[in-house]
Amino acid sequence: MSEEKLDRIENQLSLVLQGMGVMQQGMGAMQQDIVLLKQDVGVLKQDVGELKQDIVAMKQNDNALREDIVDFRNRIGSIEASIMLIVRDGFTPLRNYADDLNFELSEMQRKNRLLNRRVRRLERRDLTDDFEY
Repeated sequence: MSEEKLDRIENQLSLVLQGMGVMQQGMGAMQQDIVLLKQDVGVLKQDVGELKQDIVAMKQNDNALREDIVDFRNRIGSIEASIMLIVRDGFTPLRNYADDLNFELSEMQRKNRLLNRRVRRLERRDLTDDFEY
Protein backbone atom coordinates (compact mmCIF):
# COMPACT_ATOMS: atom_id res chain seq x y z
CA MET A 1 0.00 0.00 0.00
CA SER A 2 1.02 3.40 -0.66
CA GLU A 3 1.85 5.97 1.93
CA GLU A 4 -1.06 8.11 0.91
CA LYS A 5 -3.52 5.33 1.47
CA LEU A 6 -1.96 4.57 4.80
CA ASP A 7 -2.13 8.24 5.76
CA ARG A 8 -5.79 8.40 4.72
CA ILE A 9 -6.60 5.23 6.64
CA GLU A 10 -4.68 6.58 9.58
CA ASN A 11 -6.60 9.87 9.35
CA GLN A 12 -9.90 8.04 9.09
CA LEU A 13 -8.96 5.83 12.03
CA SER A 14 -8.00 8.88 14.07
CA LEU A 15 -11.36 10.47 13.10
CA VAL A 16 -13.15 7.27 14.07
CA LEU A 17 -11.23 7.18 17.36
CA GLN A 18 -12.06 10.84 17.99
CA GLY A 19 -15.69 10.12 17.14
CA MET A 20 -15.63 7.18 19.53
CA GLY A 21 -14.16 9.43 22.23
CA VAL A 22 -16.85 12.04 21.62
CA MET A 23 -19.42 9.25 21.57
CA GLN A 24 -18.10 7.88 24.85
CA GLN A 25 -18.22 11.37 26.34
CA GLY A 26 -21.77 11.71 25.03
CA MET A 27 -22.65 8.32 26.49
CA GLY A 28 -21.11 9.35 29.81
CA ALA A 29 -23.14 12.55 29.73
CA MET A 30 -26.23 10.54 28.80
CA GLN A 31 -25.60 8.19 31.72
CA GLN A 32 -25.30 11.20 34.02
CA ASP A 33 -28.51 12.58 32.56
CA ILE A 34 -30.19 9.21 33.11
CA VAL A 35 -29.01 9.22 36.74
CA LEU A 36 -30.32 12.76 37.14
CA LEU A 37 -33.61 11.79 35.50
CA LYS A 38 -33.89 8.82 37.86
CA GLN A 39 -33.29 11.15 40.78
CA ASP A 40 -35.90 13.56 39.41
CA VAL A 41 -38.35 10.67 38.97
CA GLY A 42 -37.66 9.66 42.57
CA VAL A 43 -38.33 13.21 43.75
CA LEU A 44 -41.48 13.31 41.64
CA LYS A 45 -42.62 10.02 43.16
CA GLN A 46 -42.06 11.47 46.62
CA ASP A 47 -43.98 14.59 45.63
CA VAL A 48 -46.82 12.47 44.26
CA GLY A 49 -46.82 10.45 47.49
CA GLU A 50 -46.97 13.65 49.53
CA LEU A 51 -49.78 14.94 47.32
CA LYS A 52 -51.70 11.72 47.85
CA GLN A 53 -51.23 12.05 51.61
CA ASP A 54 -52.38 15.68 51.41
CA ILE A 55 -55.45 14.63 49.43
CA VAL A 56 -56.27 11.94 52.00
CA ALA A 57 -55.81 14.48 54.81
CA MET A 58 -58.02 16.98 52.97
CA LYS A 59 -60.73 14.34 52.53
CA GLN A 60 -60.52 13.50 56.23
CA ASN A 61 -60.70 17.19 57.10
CA ASP A 62 -63.65 17.59 54.75
CA ASN A 63 -65.46 14.68 56.40
CA ALA A 64 -64.66 16.03 59.87
CA LEU A 65 -65.91 19.47 58.82
CA ARG A 66 -69.15 17.95 57.53
CA GLU A 67 -69.60 16.10 60.82
CA ASP A 68 -68.92 19.32 62.71
CA ILE A 69 -71.52 21.13 60.61
CA VAL A 70 -74.09 18.41 61.29
CA ASP A 71 -73.29 18.56 65.02
CA PHE A 72 -73.53 22.36 64.91
CA ARG A 73 -76.91 22.18 63.19
CA ASN A 74 -78.09 19.68 65.79
CA ARG A 75 -76.88 21.98 68.57
CA ILE A 76 -78.67 24.93 67.01
CA GLY A 77 -81.82 22.82 66.73
CA SER A 78 -81.45 21.78 70.34
CA ILE A 79 -80.90 25.38 71.43
CA GLU A 80 -83.96 26.50 69.46
CA ALA A 81 -86.03 23.75 71.06
CA SER A 82 -84.73 24.72 74.50
CA ILE A 83 -85.57 28.36 73.90
CA MET A 84 -89.06 27.44 72.73
CA LEU A 85 -89.53 25.25 75.80
CA ILE A 86 -88.28 28.01 78.10
CA VAL A 87 -90.52 30.56 76.42
CA ARG A 88 -93.52 28.23 76.56
CA ASP A 89 -92.81 27.18 80.12
CA GLY A 90 -92.20 30.80 81.10
CA PHE A 91 -95.40 32.08 79.54
CA THR A 92 -97.64 29.24 80.66
CA PRO A 93 -97.45 30.17 84.36
CA LEU A 94 -97.92 33.83 83.45
CA ARG A 95 -100.94 32.95 81.34
CA ASN A 96 -102.34 30.81 84.16
CA TYR A 97 -101.71 33.64 86.64
CA ALA A 98 -103.47 36.10 84.31
CA ASP A 99 -106.37 33.67 83.96
CA ASP A 100 -106.56 33.33 87.75
CA LEU A 101 -106.50 37.12 88.13
CA ASN A 102 -109.23 37.47 85.52
CA PHE A 103 -111.32 34.85 87.31
CA GLU A 104 -110.81 36.58 90.68
CA LEU A 105 -111.65 39.94 89.09
CA SER A 106 -114.85 38.55 87.61
CA GLU A 107 -115.71 37.00 90.99
CA MET A 108 -115.07 40.32 92.72
CA GLN A 109 -117.23 42.11 90.15
CA ARG A 110 -120.01 39.57 90.67
CA LYS A 111 -119.77 39.94 94.45
CA ASN A 112 -119.68 43.73 94.06
CA ARG A 113 -122.88 43.61 92.01
CA LEU A 114 -124.52 41.42 94.65
CA LEU A 115 -123.41 43.81 97.40
CA ASN A 116 -124.68 46.78 95.41
CA ARG A 117 -128.05 45.05 95.05
CA ARG A 118 -128.17 44.36 98.79
CA VAL A 119 -127.24 47.93 99.58
CA ARG A 120 -129.99 49.22 97.28
CA ARG A 121 -132.49 46.83 98.87
CA LEU A 122 -131.45 47.92 102.31
CA GLU A 123 -131.66 51.55 101.30
CA ARG A 124 -135.15 50.94 99.94
CA ARG A 125 -136.17 49.19 103.13
CA ASP A 126 -134.71 51.99 105.15
CA LEU A 127 -136.62 54.50 103.06
CA THR A 128 -139.84 52.56 103.39
CA ASP A 129 -139.20 52.17 107.11
CA ASP A 130 -138.72 55.94 107.43
CA PHE A 131 -142.07 56.55 105.78
CA GLU A 132 -143.86 54.14 108.06
CA TYR A 133 -143.04 56.01 111.27
